[in-house]
Amino acid sequence: MRIYDGETDRTLHHVTILLTREEIDDFLAHLRPMRKEAMGTERNVHALPNPIHEHVKEVQLCLYQEGSVPEGWSPRFARIIERNE
Repeated sequence: MRIYDGETDRTLHHVTILLTREEIDDFLAHLRPMRKEAMGTERNVHALPNPIHEHVKEVQLCLYQEGSVPEGWSPRFARIIERNE
C-alpha cells in the first residue's frame, strides 16, 4: 500500500482514516469491484461537504501490482512504487 498526498507531493507512512458506517459502505462499493478489474484502474471516492465543513475530501483508489507500474501512470507514482516509498 502506498499513500500519496497530492497537496504536499509526499508519501505518508502513518495515516488515520476516520469513517462513518456510510463512508465504509461507500469505500467497499468501490473496492470490491476493483479486485476483478485491470491493473491501473483508478476510482475516486468523494466525501461531500456537510453543513459544518465547506470542503470536499477526495480519496483516489488505484490498483497496481507490487513492482509493476501500470501504463499511463504519472512519473511520480512510478517513483513511489519503484522506490517502495
